[in-house]
Amino acid sequence: MSRASAWGRRHWVFVVLFLAGVSLRALAMVAYVPSLPLRSGDAYQYLARAVSMSVEQSYHPFLYSVILKPFTVGSLAWLVAVQHLAGLATGALIYIALVRFGLSAWLAALGAAPVLLDGYQIALEHQPLTESFFELFGVAGLVLAAWSTRPRVRTAAGAGFLLGISVLIRFAGFALLPAVILFLLARRAHWNRLAALVVSFLIPLVGYALWFQTQTGNFGLTNRNGFYLYGRVADFADCRDVDVPAPERVFCPENLEHKPGRGLFNAGLPAAIRHDPSYNDLAESFSRRMIRAKPGSFAGAVVSDVGEFFTPEPAEESDRWLVPRTLSARDERRVPAGIDARFRMRPQAAHALHTWQKAVWLHGPLLALLLLLGFAGAIAGWSRARPRLFGAESLLFTAAAFGLLLFPTIFAVYHFRYYVPAIPFAGAAGAVGAATLYARLRARRPERQGS
Repeated sequence: MSRASAWGRRHWVFVVLFLAGVSLRALAMVAYVPSLPLRSGDAYQYLARAVSMSVEQSYHPFLYSVILKPFTVGSLAWLVAVQHLAGLATGALIYIALVRFGLSAWLAALGAAPVLLDGYQIALEHQPLTESFFELFGVAGLVLAAWSTRPRVRTAAGAGFLLGISVLIRFAGFALLPAVILFLLARRAHWNRLAALVVSFLIPLVGYALWFQTQTGNFGLTNRNGFYLYGRVADFADCRDVDVPAPERVFCPENLEHKPGRGLFNAGLPAAIRHDPSYNDLAESFSRRMIRAKPGSFAGAVVSDVGEFFTPEPAEESDRWLVPRTLSARDERRVPAGIDARFRMRPQAAHALHTWQKAVWLHGPLLALLLLLGFAGAIAGWSRARPRLFGAESLLFTAAAFGLLLFPTIFAVYHFRYYVPAIPFAGAAGAVGAATLYARLRARRPERQGS
Protein backbone atom coordinates (compact mmCIF):
# COMPACT_ATOMS: atom_id res chain seq x y z
CA MET A 1 0.00 0.00 0.00
CA SER A 2 1.43 3.41 -0.98
CA ARG A 3 2.02 6.11 1.60
CA ALA A 4 -0.62 8.35 -0.05
CA SER A 5 -3.17 5.54 0.01
CA ALA A 6 -2.48 4.83 3.68
CA TRP A 7 -2.82 8.53 4.49
CA GLY A 8 -6.14 8.68 2.65
CA ARG A 9 -7.50 5.63 4.47
CA ARG A 10 -6.63 7.13 7.83
CA HIS A 11 -7.83 10.69 7.21
CA TRP A 12 -10.77 10.10 4.86
CA VAL A 13 -13.39 11.47 7.30
CA PHE A 14 -11.58 14.80 7.55
CA VAL A 15 -11.03 14.90 3.78
CA VAL A 16 -14.78 14.47 3.20
CA LEU A 17 -15.64 17.18 5.74
CA PHE A 18 -12.98 19.50 4.39
CA LEU A 19 -14.21 19.10 0.81
CA ALA A 20 -17.74 19.77 2.04
CA GLY A 21 -16.47 23.00 3.62
CA VAL A 22 -14.78 23.94 0.35
CA SER A 23 -17.98 23.24 -1.58
CA LEU A 24 -20.11 25.37 0.74
CA ARG A 25 -17.73 28.29 0.45
CA ALA A 26 -17.64 27.91 -3.31
CA LEU A 27 -21.44 27.95 -3.25
CA ALA A 28 -21.33 31.21 -1.29
CA MET A 29 -18.99 32.79 -3.84
CA VAL A 30 -21.30 31.72 -6.67
CA ALA A 31 -24.45 32.87 -4.84
CA TYR A 32 -23.29 36.37 -3.83
CA VAL A 33 -20.84 38.42 -5.85
CA PRO A 34 -18.58 40.07 -4.82
CA SER A 35 -19.71 39.50 -1.21
CA LEU A 36 -22.81 39.61 0.91
CA PRO A 37 -24.33 43.12 0.96
CA LEU A 38 -23.18 45.30 3.85
CA ARG A 39 -26.27 44.99 6.05
CA SER A 40 -24.14 45.06 9.19
CA GLY A 41 -23.08 48.46 10.47
CA ASP A 42 -19.78 46.91 11.58
CA ALA A 43 -18.98 45.77 8.03
CA TYR A 44 -19.55 49.26 6.71
CA GLN A 45 -17.43 50.82 9.46
CA TYR A 46 -14.54 48.41 8.87
CA LEU A 47 -14.51 49.27 5.17
CA ALA A 48 -14.96 52.99 5.74
CA ARG A 49 -11.99 53.04 8.11
CA ALA A 50 -9.94 50.96 5.65
CA VAL A 51 -10.61 53.58 2.97
CA SER A 52 -9.92 56.60 5.17
CA MET A 53 -7.26 54.99 7.41
CA SER A 54 -8.75 57.07 10.23
CA VAL A 55 -8.89 55.75 13.78
CA GLU A 56 -11.78 58.05 14.73
CA GLN A 57 -14.91 56.38 16.15
CA SER A 58 -12.75 53.47 17.30
CA TYR A 59 -15.44 51.14 18.58
CA HIS A 60 -13.25 48.31 17.29
CA PRO A 61 -9.48 47.75 17.10
CA PHE A 62 -7.90 48.98 13.89
CA LEU A 63 -5.90 45.99 12.63
CA TYR A 64 -8.75 44.42 10.66
CA SER A 65 -9.23 47.64 8.70
CA VAL A 66 -5.50 47.59 7.94
CA ILE A 67 -5.90 44.03 6.63
CA LEU A 68 -8.83 45.22 4.51
CA LYS A 69 -6.89 48.10 2.94
CA PRO A 70 -5.49 46.15 -0.06
CA PHE A 71 -8.99 44.88 -0.84
CA THR A 72 -10.60 48.31 -1.03
CA VAL A 73 -9.29 48.70 -4.58
CA GLY A 74 -11.42 46.69 -6.96
CA SER A 75 -13.72 43.84 -6.01
CA LEU A 76 -14.44 42.52 -2.52
CA ALA A 77 -14.47 39.01 -4.02
CA TRP A 78 -10.74 38.74 -3.27
CA LEU A 79 -11.37 39.56 0.36
CA VAL A 80 -14.08 36.95 0.89
CA ALA A 81 -11.95 34.36 -0.94
CA VAL A 82 -9.09 34.98 1.50
CA GLN A 83 -11.48 34.88 4.46
CA HIS A 84 -12.93 31.58 3.28
CA LEU A 85 -9.38 30.22 3.01
CA ALA A 86 -8.78 31.41 6.57
CA GLY A 87 -11.86 29.51 7.74
CA LEU A 88 -10.67 26.34 6.00
CA ALA A 89 -7.17 26.80 7.42
CA THR A 90 -8.64 27.10 10.91
CA GLY A 91 -10.45 23.80 10.48
CA ALA A 92 -7.31 22.11 9.13
CA LEU A 93 -5.23 23.50 12.00
CA ILE A 94 -7.65 22.11 14.59
CA TYR A 95 -7.59 18.71 12.92
CA ILE A 96 -3.79 18.59 12.76
CA ALA A 97 -3.52 19.61 16.41
CA LEU A 98 -6.08 17.08 17.65
CA VAL A 99 -4.39 14.25 15.75
CA ARG A 100 -1.04 15.32 17.21
CA PHE A 101 -2.54 15.24 20.71
CA GLY A 102 -3.38 11.59 20.10
CA LEU A 103 -7.07 11.67 19.18
CA SER A 104 -8.39 9.19 16.64
CA ALA A 105 -8.62 10.59 13.12
CA TRP A 106 -12.41 10.40 13.00
CA LEU A 107 -12.87 12.14 16.36
CA ALA A 108 -10.38 14.85 15.38
CA ALA A 109 -12.35 15.34 12.16
CA LEU A 110 -15.55 15.81 14.15
CA GLY A 111 -13.75 18.41 16.27
CA ALA A 112 -12.97 20.38 13.12
CA ALA A 113 -16.43 19.91 11.61
CA PRO A 114 -18.18 22.90 13.27
CA VAL A 115 -15.91 25.55 11.80
CA LEU A 116 -15.90 23.81 8.40
CA LEU A 117 -19.68 23.40 8.10
CA ASP A 118 -21.48 25.94 10.31
CA GLY A 119 -23.77 28.06 8.14
CA TYR A 120 -23.32 31.27 10.11
CA GLN A 121 -19.56 30.82 10.08
CA ILE A 122 -19.64 30.71 6.28
CA ALA A 123 -22.01 33.69 6.07
CA LEU A 124 -19.74 35.86 8.21
CA GLU A 125 -16.69 34.83 6.22
CA HIS A 126 -18.48 36.11 3.11
CA GLN A 127 -18.54 39.76 4.21
CA PRO A 128 -16.11 42.27 5.71
CA LEU A 129 -16.24 41.04 9.32
CA THR A 130 -13.49 40.02 11.71
CA GLU A 131 -14.45 36.46 12.61
CA SER A 132 -12.36 34.48 10.11
CA PHE A 133 -9.03 36.20 10.80
CA PHE A 134 -9.68 36.36 14.54
CA GLU A 135 -10.37 32.64 14.73
CA LEU A 136 -7.30 31.79 12.68
CA PHE A 137 -4.92 33.80 14.87
CA GLY A 138 -6.62 32.64 18.07
CA VAL A 139 -6.58 28.95 17.15
CA ALA A 140 -2.97 29.25 15.94
CA GLY A 141 -1.96 30.72 19.29
CA LEU A 142 -3.61 27.93 21.27
CA VAL A 143 -2.26 25.18 19.01
CA LEU A 144 1.26 26.57 19.22
CA ALA A 145 1.07 26.69 23.01
CA ALA A 146 -0.13 23.08 23.16
CA TRP A 147 2.02 21.69 20.36
CA SER A 148 4.35 19.86 22.74
CA THR A 149 3.74 18.28 26.12
CA ARG A 150 6.37 20.56 27.67
CA PRO A 151 6.09 23.93 25.90
CA ARG A 152 9.36 25.74 25.24
CA VAL A 153 10.00 29.40 25.94
CA ARG A 154 9.93 30.33 22.26
CA THR A 155 6.66 28.49 21.61
CA ALA A 156 5.05 30.20 24.62
CA ALA A 157 6.32 33.54 23.31
CA GLY A 158 5.01 32.81 19.82
CA ALA A 159 1.63 31.83 21.23
CA GLY A 160 1.45 35.05 23.24
CA PHE A 161 2.29 37.17 20.22
CA LEU A 162 -0.40 35.50 18.10
CA LEU A 163 -2.97 36.05 20.85
CA GLY A 164 -1.92 39.69 21.10
CA ILE A 165 -2.53 40.07 17.37
CA SER A 166 -5.97 38.48 17.80
CA VAL A 167 -6.86 41.19 20.33
CA LEU A 168 -6.00 43.85 17.75
CA ILE A 169 -8.50 42.20 15.40
CA ARG A 170 -11.20 41.67 18.01
CA PHE A 171 -11.04 42.71 21.66
CA ALA A 172 -12.50 39.35 22.71
CA GLY A 173 -8.99 37.97 22.16
CA PHE A 174 -8.33 38.99 25.77
CA ALA A 175 -10.44 35.99 26.77
CA LEU A 176 -7.94 33.57 25.20
CA LEU A 177 -4.95 34.53 27.35
CA PRO A 178 -6.37 33.07 30.62
CA ALA A 179 -7.05 29.80 28.80
CA VAL A 180 -3.40 29.47 27.79
CA ILE A 181 -2.21 30.47 31.26
CA LEU A 182 -4.40 27.75 32.77
CA PHE A 183 -3.01 25.26 30.25
CA LEU A 184 0.59 26.11 31.11
CA LEU A 185 -0.19 25.83 34.81
CA ALA A 186 -1.81 22.44 34.21
CA ARG A 187 1.31 21.40 32.33
CA ARG A 188 3.40 22.64 35.27
CA ALA A 189 5.35 24.90 32.96
CA HIS A 190 8.23 26.88 34.44
CA TRP A 191 7.58 30.51 35.30
CA ASN A 192 9.73 31.67 32.38
CA ARG A 193 7.18 30.13 29.95
CA LEU A 194 4.41 32.11 31.59
CA ALA A 195 6.52 35.26 31.51
CA ALA A 196 7.34 34.75 27.83
CA LEU A 197 3.65 34.25 27.06
CA VAL A 198 2.50 37.40 28.84
CA VAL A 199 5.33 39.66 27.66
CA SER A 200 4.91 38.59 24.04
CA PHE A 201 1.17 39.06 24.36
CA LEU A 202 1.71 42.64 25.53
CA ILE A 203 4.25 43.61 22.86
CA PRO A 204 1.75 44.17 19.99
CA LEU A 205 -0.76 45.74 22.38
CA VAL A 206 1.71 48.28 23.77
CA GLY A 207 2.91 49.08 20.26
CA TYR A 208 -0.67 49.64 19.16
CA ALA A 209 -1.43 51.75 22.24
CA LEU A 210 1.56 54.00 21.49
CA TRP A 211 0.40 54.43 17.89
CA PHE A 212 -3.15 55.06 19.09
CA GLN A 213 -1.81 57.81 21.33
CA THR A 214 -0.21 59.55 18.36
CA GLN A 215 -3.58 59.50 16.58
CA THR A 216 -5.95 60.40 19.41
CA GLY A 217 -3.88 61.67 22.31
CA ASN A 218 -4.98 58.70 24.46
CA PHE A 219 -2.68 55.81 25.38
CA GLY A 220 -4.85 52.74 25.03
CA LEU A 221 -6.53 50.35 22.64
CA THR A 222 -9.80 52.26 22.29
CA ASN A 223 -11.60 55.36 23.46
CA ARG A 224 -15.01 53.65 23.47
CA ASN A 225 -14.72 50.97 26.17
CA GLY A 226 -16.61 53.11 28.69
CA PHE A 227 -19.53 53.48 26.29
CA TYR A 228 -19.79 49.73 25.76
CA LEU A 229 -19.70 49.09 29.50
CA TYR A 230 -22.43 51.70 29.89
CA GLY A 231 -24.54 49.66 27.48
CA ARG A 232 -24.13 46.73 29.87
CA VAL A 233 -25.43 48.63 32.93
CA ALA A 234 -27.92 50.98 31.27
CA ASP A 235 -31.00 48.84 31.80
CA PHE A 236 -30.46 48.44 35.58
CA ALA A 237 -28.79 51.78 36.39
CA ASP A 238 -30.71 53.91 38.87
CA CYS A 239 -29.36 57.22 40.11
CA ARG A 240 -32.02 57.44 42.82
CA ASP A 241 -30.25 54.75 44.85
CA VAL A 242 -26.65 55.68 44.06
CA ASP A 243 -24.69 58.83 44.78
CA VAL A 244 -23.59 60.01 41.31
CA PRO A 245 -21.30 63.03 40.80
CA ALA A 246 -22.73 65.87 38.73
CA PRO A 247 -20.54 65.28 35.61
CA GLU A 248 -21.77 61.69 35.38
CA ARG A 249 -25.46 62.44 35.81
CA VAL A 250 -25.80 62.89 32.07
CA PHE A 251 -25.90 59.06 31.98
CA CYS A 252 -28.73 58.73 34.52
CA PRO A 253 -31.83 57.07 33.01
CA GLU A 254 -34.12 59.97 33.94
CA ASN A 255 -31.95 62.34 31.89
CA LEU A 256 -32.04 60.28 28.68
CA GLU A 257 -34.30 60.60 25.66
CA HIS A 258 -36.15 57.36 26.44
CA LYS A 259 -36.00 54.44 28.85
CA PRO A 260 -32.68 52.65 28.32
CA GLY A 261 -32.69 49.25 26.67
CA ARG A 262 -29.98 46.63 26.56
CA GLY A 263 -26.74 47.59 24.84
CA LEU A 264 -24.97 50.80 23.89
CA PHE A 265 -27.04 51.56 20.80
CA ASN A 266 -30.33 50.99 22.64
CA ALA A 267 -29.33 52.90 25.77
CA GLY A 268 -30.88 56.19 24.67
CA LEU A 269 -27.67 58.23 24.74
CA PRO A 270 -27.85 61.26 22.45
CA ALA A 271 -25.63 60.81 19.40
CA ALA A 272 -23.66 63.93 20.36
CA ILE A 273 -22.56 62.18 23.56
CA ARG A 274 -22.13 58.70 22.10
CA HIS A 275 -19.80 59.97 19.37
CA ASP A 276 -17.75 62.22 21.64
CA PRO A 277 -14.73 60.36 23.10
CA SER A 278 -14.38 62.96 25.84
CA TYR A 279 -17.37 61.28 27.54
CA ASN A 280 -15.76 57.83 27.50
CA ASP A 281 -14.06 58.08 30.90
CA LEU A 282 -17.23 59.47 32.46
CA ALA A 283 -19.24 56.60 30.99
CA GLU A 284 -16.75 54.08 32.37
CA SER A 285 -16.76 55.71 35.82
CA PHE A 286 -20.57 55.78 35.88
CA SER A 287 -20.76 52.14 34.79
CA ARG A 288 -18.28 50.90 37.39
CA ARG A 289 -20.15 52.89 40.03
CA MET A 290 -23.40 51.11 39.13
CA ILE A 291 -21.70 47.69 39.10
CA ARG A 292 -20.30 48.27 42.58
CA ALA A 293 -23.66 49.51 43.83
CA LYS A 294 -25.70 46.74 42.16
CA PRO A 295 -23.45 43.67 41.87
CA GLY A 296 -26.45 41.34 41.95
CA SER A 297 -28.09 43.09 39.01
CA PHE A 298 -24.83 43.02 37.08
CA ALA A 299 -24.21 39.33 37.76
CA GLY A 300 -27.81 38.50 36.89
CA ALA A 301 -27.56 40.34 33.59
CA VAL A 302 -24.32 38.52 32.68
CA VAL A 303 -25.68 35.09 33.62
CA SER A 304 -28.89 35.74 31.69
CA ASP A 305 -26.96 36.82 28.61
CA VAL A 306 -24.58 33.83 28.72
CA GLY A 307 -27.61 31.56 28.96
CA GLU A 308 -28.91 33.00 25.68
CA PHE A 309 -26.10 31.20 23.82
CA PHE A 310 -27.45 27.81 24.92
CA THR A 311 -31.18 28.19 24.27
CA PRO A 312 -32.84 25.71 21.85
CA GLU A 313 -34.37 28.48 19.76
CA PRO A 314 -32.02 31.15 18.37
CA ALA A 315 -32.60 34.77 19.26
CA GLU A 316 -34.78 36.76 16.90
CA GLU A 317 -31.73 38.67 15.70
CA SER A 318 -30.35 35.44 14.21
CA ASP A 319 -32.44 36.21 11.11
CA ARG A 320 -30.34 39.33 10.65
CA TRP A 321 -27.32 37.11 9.95
CA LEU A 322 -29.04 34.77 7.52
CA VAL A 323 -27.87 35.13 3.94
CA PRO A 324 -30.54 37.14 2.09
CA ARG A 325 -32.77 35.81 -0.67
CA THR A 326 -33.34 39.25 -2.19
CA LEU A 327 -31.20 42.32 -2.85
CA SER A 328 -32.21 45.97 -2.89
CA ALA A 329 -30.85 49.23 -4.22
CA ARG A 330 -30.22 50.30 -0.64
CA ASP A 331 -27.48 47.65 -0.37
CA GLU A 332 -25.34 49.48 -2.91
CA ARG A 333 -25.80 52.85 -1.23
CA ARG A 334 -24.18 51.53 1.97
CA VAL A 335 -20.77 50.95 0.39
CA PRO A 336 -17.91 53.46 0.90
CA ALA A 337 -16.89 55.35 -2.21
CA GLY A 338 -14.31 53.66 -4.40
CA ILE A 339 -15.37 50.08 -3.67
CA ASP A 340 -17.26 47.93 -6.15
CA ALA A 341 -20.88 48.10 -4.97
CA ARG A 342 -22.52 46.07 -7.73
CA PHE A 343 -23.88 43.26 -5.58
CA ARG A 344 -25.26 40.35 -7.58
CA MET A 345 -27.13 37.26 -6.46
CA ARG A 346 -27.88 33.95 -8.15
CA PRO A 347 -31.26 32.95 -6.67
CA GLN A 348 -30.92 29.16 -6.82
CA ALA A 349 -27.48 29.10 -5.22
CA ALA A 350 -28.59 31.69 -2.64
CA HIS A 351 -31.65 29.61 -1.73
CA ALA A 352 -29.49 26.50 -1.31
CA LEU A 353 -27.06 28.32 0.98
CA HIS A 354 -29.92 29.90 2.94
CA THR A 355 -31.47 26.47 3.50
CA TRP A 356 -28.15 25.00 4.64
CA GLN A 357 -27.50 27.87 7.04
CA LYS A 358 -30.87 27.52 8.75
CA ALA A 359 -30.32 23.78 9.25
CA VAL A 360 -26.59 23.37 9.93
CA TRP A 361 -25.15 25.52 12.66
CA LEU A 362 -23.99 25.12 16.24
CA HIS A 363 -27.38 25.16 17.97
CA GLY A 364 -27.40 26.23 21.61
CA PRO A 365 -27.90 22.75 23.15
CA LEU A 366 -25.13 21.33 20.95
CA LEU A 367 -22.82 24.17 21.95
CA ALA A 368 -23.63 23.40 25.61
CA LEU A 369 -22.92 19.70 25.05
CA LEU A 370 -19.51 20.40 23.53
CA LEU A 371 -18.54 22.64 26.44
CA LEU A 372 -19.82 20.09 28.98
CA LEU A 373 -17.72 17.39 27.32
CA GLY A 374 -14.71 19.68 27.43
CA PHE A 375 -15.29 20.57 31.08
CA ALA A 376 -15.81 16.91 32.04
CA GLY A 377 -12.66 16.00 30.14
CA ALA A 378 -10.66 18.66 31.98
CA ILE A 379 -11.74 17.12 35.30
CA ALA A 380 -11.40 13.48 34.26
CA GLY A 381 -8.00 14.08 32.71
CA TRP A 382 -6.52 15.71 35.81
CA SER A 383 -4.10 12.88 36.58
CA ARG A 384 -0.37 12.85 37.24
CA ALA A 385 -0.23 9.12 36.69
CA ARG A 386 -1.78 9.36 33.21
CA PRO A 387 -0.57 12.61 31.64
CA ARG A 388 -1.85 11.70 28.17
CA LEU A 389 -5.49 11.77 29.19
CA PHE A 390 -5.73 15.16 27.39
CA GLY A 391 -6.96 16.93 30.52
CA ALA A 392 -4.83 20.02 29.95
CA GLU A 393 -5.90 20.23 26.31
CA SER A 394 -9.55 19.88 27.34
CA LEU A 395 -9.07 22.72 29.79
CA LEU A 396 -7.36 24.86 27.14
CA PHE A 397 -10.06 24.74 24.48
CA THR A 398 -13.01 24.70 26.90
CA ALA A 399 -11.75 27.76 28.76
CA ALA A 400 -11.13 29.52 25.44
CA ALA A 401 -14.60 28.77 24.07
CA PHE A 402 -16.41 29.71 27.27
CA GLY A 403 -14.26 32.82 27.68
CA LEU A 404 -15.30 34.02 24.23
CA LEU A 405 -18.95 33.68 25.24
CA LEU A 406 -18.43 35.31 28.63
CA PHE A 407 -16.30 38.28 27.53
CA PRO A 408 -18.94 40.16 25.49
CA THR A 409 -21.63 39.62 28.10
CA ILE A 410 -19.43 41.23 30.77
CA PHE A 411 -18.17 44.20 28.80
CA ALA A 412 -21.08 44.64 26.38
CA VAL A 413 -24.26 42.59 25.94
CA TYR A 414 -25.38 39.37 24.26
CA HIS A 415 -25.68 39.34 20.49
CA PHE A 416 -26.38 36.19 18.51
CA ARG A 417 -23.34 36.80 16.30
CA TYR A 418 -20.98 36.48 19.28
CA TYR A 419 -21.29 32.69 19.31
CA VAL A 420 -19.46 32.42 15.99
CA PRO A 421 -15.89 33.13 17.25
CA ALA A 422 -16.32 30.33 19.81
CA ILE A 423 -17.16 27.73 17.14
CA PRO A 424 -13.68 26.30 16.42
CA PHE A 425 -12.70 26.28 20.10
CA ALA A 426 -15.95 24.59 21.16
CA GLY A 427 -15.57 21.92 18.48
CA ALA A 428 -12.04 21.15 19.65
CA ALA A 429 -13.15 21.20 23.31
CA GLY A 430 -15.90 18.65 22.68
CA ALA A 431 -13.61 16.30 20.74
CA VAL A 432 -10.76 16.43 23.26
CA GLY A 433 -13.18 16.11 26.17
CA ALA A 434 -14.82 13.04 24.63
CA ALA A 435 -11.40 11.49 24.00
CA THR A 436 -10.39 12.15 27.60
CA LEU A 437 -13.51 10.56 29.02
CA TYR A 438 -13.08 7.53 26.78
CA ALA A 439 -9.41 7.17 27.75
CA ARG A 440 -10.35 7.42 31.41
CA LEU A 441 -12.94 4.66 31.05
CA ARG A 442 -10.46 2.41 29.26
CA ALA A 443 -7.86 3.06 31.93
CA ARG A 444 -10.27 1.93 34.64
CA ARG A 445 -11.14 -1.39 33.00
CA PRO A 446 -7.84 -3.13 33.84
CA GLU A 447 -8.14 -1.84 37.40
CA ARG A 448 -11.59 -3.39 37.74
CA GLN A 449 -10.46 -6.63 36.11
CA GLY A 450 -7.43 -6.81 38.41
CA SER A 451 -9.58 -6.32 41.49
